[in-house]
Amino acid sequence: MGNILKISTVLALIILLALPIIALLPVPVEAQVKGPAVDRVEWFRVTIPDVEPAIKAGTIDLYIFGRIPGDMAVRLAATPGIRIVTAPAGLTDIVLNPAPVHIIKLPGILTKEAAALALRVDPILVRHVRPLSDENKTVVELCGIVDMPKKLRGIAEEVFRSGKAVFNPFCIRELRFELNYVFDRETILREVYRGFATIKYTFYGPDDPTYTELADLIAKYAFTYDFERVKKRVADIMADADADFIGGNWYYRGQRIDIVGIIRVEDERLLLGRAFALELVKLGFNVIPSELPFGPAIAIVYGSNPIDFEWHFYTEGWGKGVLDRWDPRNLALFGSDIEAYLPGWGEPEYWNYRHELTIDGKNASDYARKAYYMEVKSMEEWLDALRKGTELAILESIRIWGFATHDKWPVRAEVKGLTIDLGAGLRSPYNCRGWYVEGRKDIKVGHLWIWTATTAWNTYRGFRDVYSVDPARCTYDFVMWRYPFNGMPIGFRTTFKVETAGPEGKLKVPGDAIWWDAGKGAWAYARALGRTEATSKVVFDMSKFLGAKWHNGQTITWADLLGTLALYLDAAYNAEKAKIEREYVGVYKEGFDTVVAVRPVGTILKFT
Repeated sequence: MGNILKISTVLALIILLALPIIALLPVPVEAQVKGPAVDRVEWFRVTIPDVEPAIKAGTIDLYIFGRIPGDMAVRLAATPGIRIVTAPAGLTDIVLNPAPVHIIKLPGILTKEAAALALRVDPILVRHVRPLSDENKTVVELCGIVDMPKKLRGIAEEVFRSGKAVFNPFCIRELRFELNYVFDRETILREVYRGFATIKYTFYGPDDPTYTELADLIAKYAFTYDFERVKKRVADIMADADADFIGGNWYYRGQRIDIVGIIRVEDERLLLGRAFALELVKLGFNVIPSELPFGPAIAIVYGSNPIDFEWHFYTEGWGKGVLDRWDPRNLALFGSDIEAYLPGWGEPEYWNYRHELTIDGKNASDYARKAYYMEVKSMEEWLDALRKGTELAILESIRIWGFATHDKWPVRAEVKGLTIDLGAGLRSPYNCRGWYVEGRKDIKVGHLWIWTATTAWNTYRGFRDVYSVDPARCTYDFVMWRYPFNGMPIGFRTTFKVETAGPEGKLKVPGDAIWWDAGKGAWAYARALGRTEATSKVVFDMSKFLGAKWHNGQTITWADLLGTLALYLDAAYNAEKAKIEREYVGVYKEGFDTVVAVRPVGTILKFT
């Protein structure tokens, strides 16, 4: 390291960014007391039927899984000494498996229509074509098994042929879109959620502050239940795909088309999944339901290659972590490949979904990147990217969106110090720091699951389910978060300020700024690595970290902060490690690419 990290006593951290900052209004929050209000947070696994007696008896002080039944919430709200906290903190959708059953590599650079003509099938059967210009060939993904025409034998290459499925109806985009009209949101809201939910037609809805910028667009897709419309459209699509309707079921090449549904059992998703399965049966598809709890369901859906067809639909559920005023992450998470939550999940060995539609030559992931990484020059351009990406995601319908659930958390009356985030409710990380019961140094928290075989207690792509995220957020402090009542960025254990030359100008990177040299496994001066200009600079005051103590009494130093950053950068940029951590690289490297350098100055860290 030499003299690179010899620093003065000024407290700061400077980060130099390659992209402009368009709108960032920090709202300062002064801590009244140093450290959390309690010394110990105890977590208990409590099943839904056991919640009521556990909280009445005081075995737990609160229950942080917000999907308790509405009738239980009503009873507990009427119980002296117990109150119910609510917020639209849950999301529910049905994710569809769009994988092809047959993949063929054809000679020449072909369009979807030309590939269909060469294979002598209707274009509806062709899911996607991907030209390989260096080979002068085209990879063709098909929703049904096809026979190779004689003229292509010997020159076409069969890349994949499913041994399990002959046809996948969810591979057809037009059919997926129609299923929005057989998800009876109004009835489910009334009879299943008992009004404790808000209908959503995509990942943005009235529960999101950003919805105000998208409401007119989303209103075009306010799907209402219309079975007869879908029945006719599905019949036309299936006929074009050369499927046969026999005895109330659809067949392809003489085989019945089966749909495997993975349906969660812990909450209302059980009834949602059954209702969706019934609609598919009415449309002529044979549904094989598999009703499973968290662990086995996650292992099948997210732990298997989509082209293995272990599942066709799954009742997803999500928990909001924070209210966000300007939120590109919903598009990035649910409608793009940025965070690897499209089928295939970013696993290099799996088949991964590729977008089928574009607007002005860009797909949903392209627009998501512009919005997520702020690759824009104005708020208008940012909103344009968000709107176009959202509309493309709706049209591709990988997910059939249903509801923002009004989650319900029972809390004993003696619990004080709560922060009820308008988006995340009781799940706000401020609660781990603030909740307490007078006269005690502990708090007892109930959760549906505390650990399962699929829980990954690992900062590298671990903590991806609410059951591990909630306790994990009690164990570390953030640099930044969002203000719980308006969703704007604030410092969590820091203060910060932003300087920018954007969108057109550039800042010179100081000579003592550094960046990780993955080739040498060491920090180096950024300029020596050719990193000389940036668009914006964010300065963080790290004085509340540096000099403080770890849980074991050790002093927090720059070695800890920069060492942690180095671990992440090395995993992303070290060529050998990147081969091992390919999923991690796929998700995080793009974000790191927007940072030019860091500059520790005393206790100030500057990112550029």
